[in-house]
Amino acid sequence: MQSFGYVGQKRIHRLVIIPDFQGIGIGTKLLNFVADYYSKTHKINITTGTPALSNALKKSPCWILTSKGIQAGHRDKSFKKTHSANRPTFCFTYKKLEETAK
Repeated sequence: MQSFGYVGQKRIHRLVIIPDFQGIGIGTKLLNFVADYYSKTHKINITTGTPALSNALKKSPCWILTSKGIQAGHRDKSFKKTHSANRPTFCFTYKKLEETAK
């Protein structure tokens, strides 16, 4: 069996919240729940370019900002213009709840 990624790590790939429910904390609660569950056996990471999510994770005691960069534009010319803009990306690592109390 072939394995992709890093052994002992899980990466949260995509989080989508319906616009009517954005900004009330549903996404961060879901991220914290999933990350807490898997953090018992794995290191949990997420990379986001969404300003609202990155700001929420920066304020959270459960997430550590590990790196910041620029997302390059998409190379496919048929891809929508909105997806090709260079924008900052933020990588976060989940810190177990027991570690936040220390």
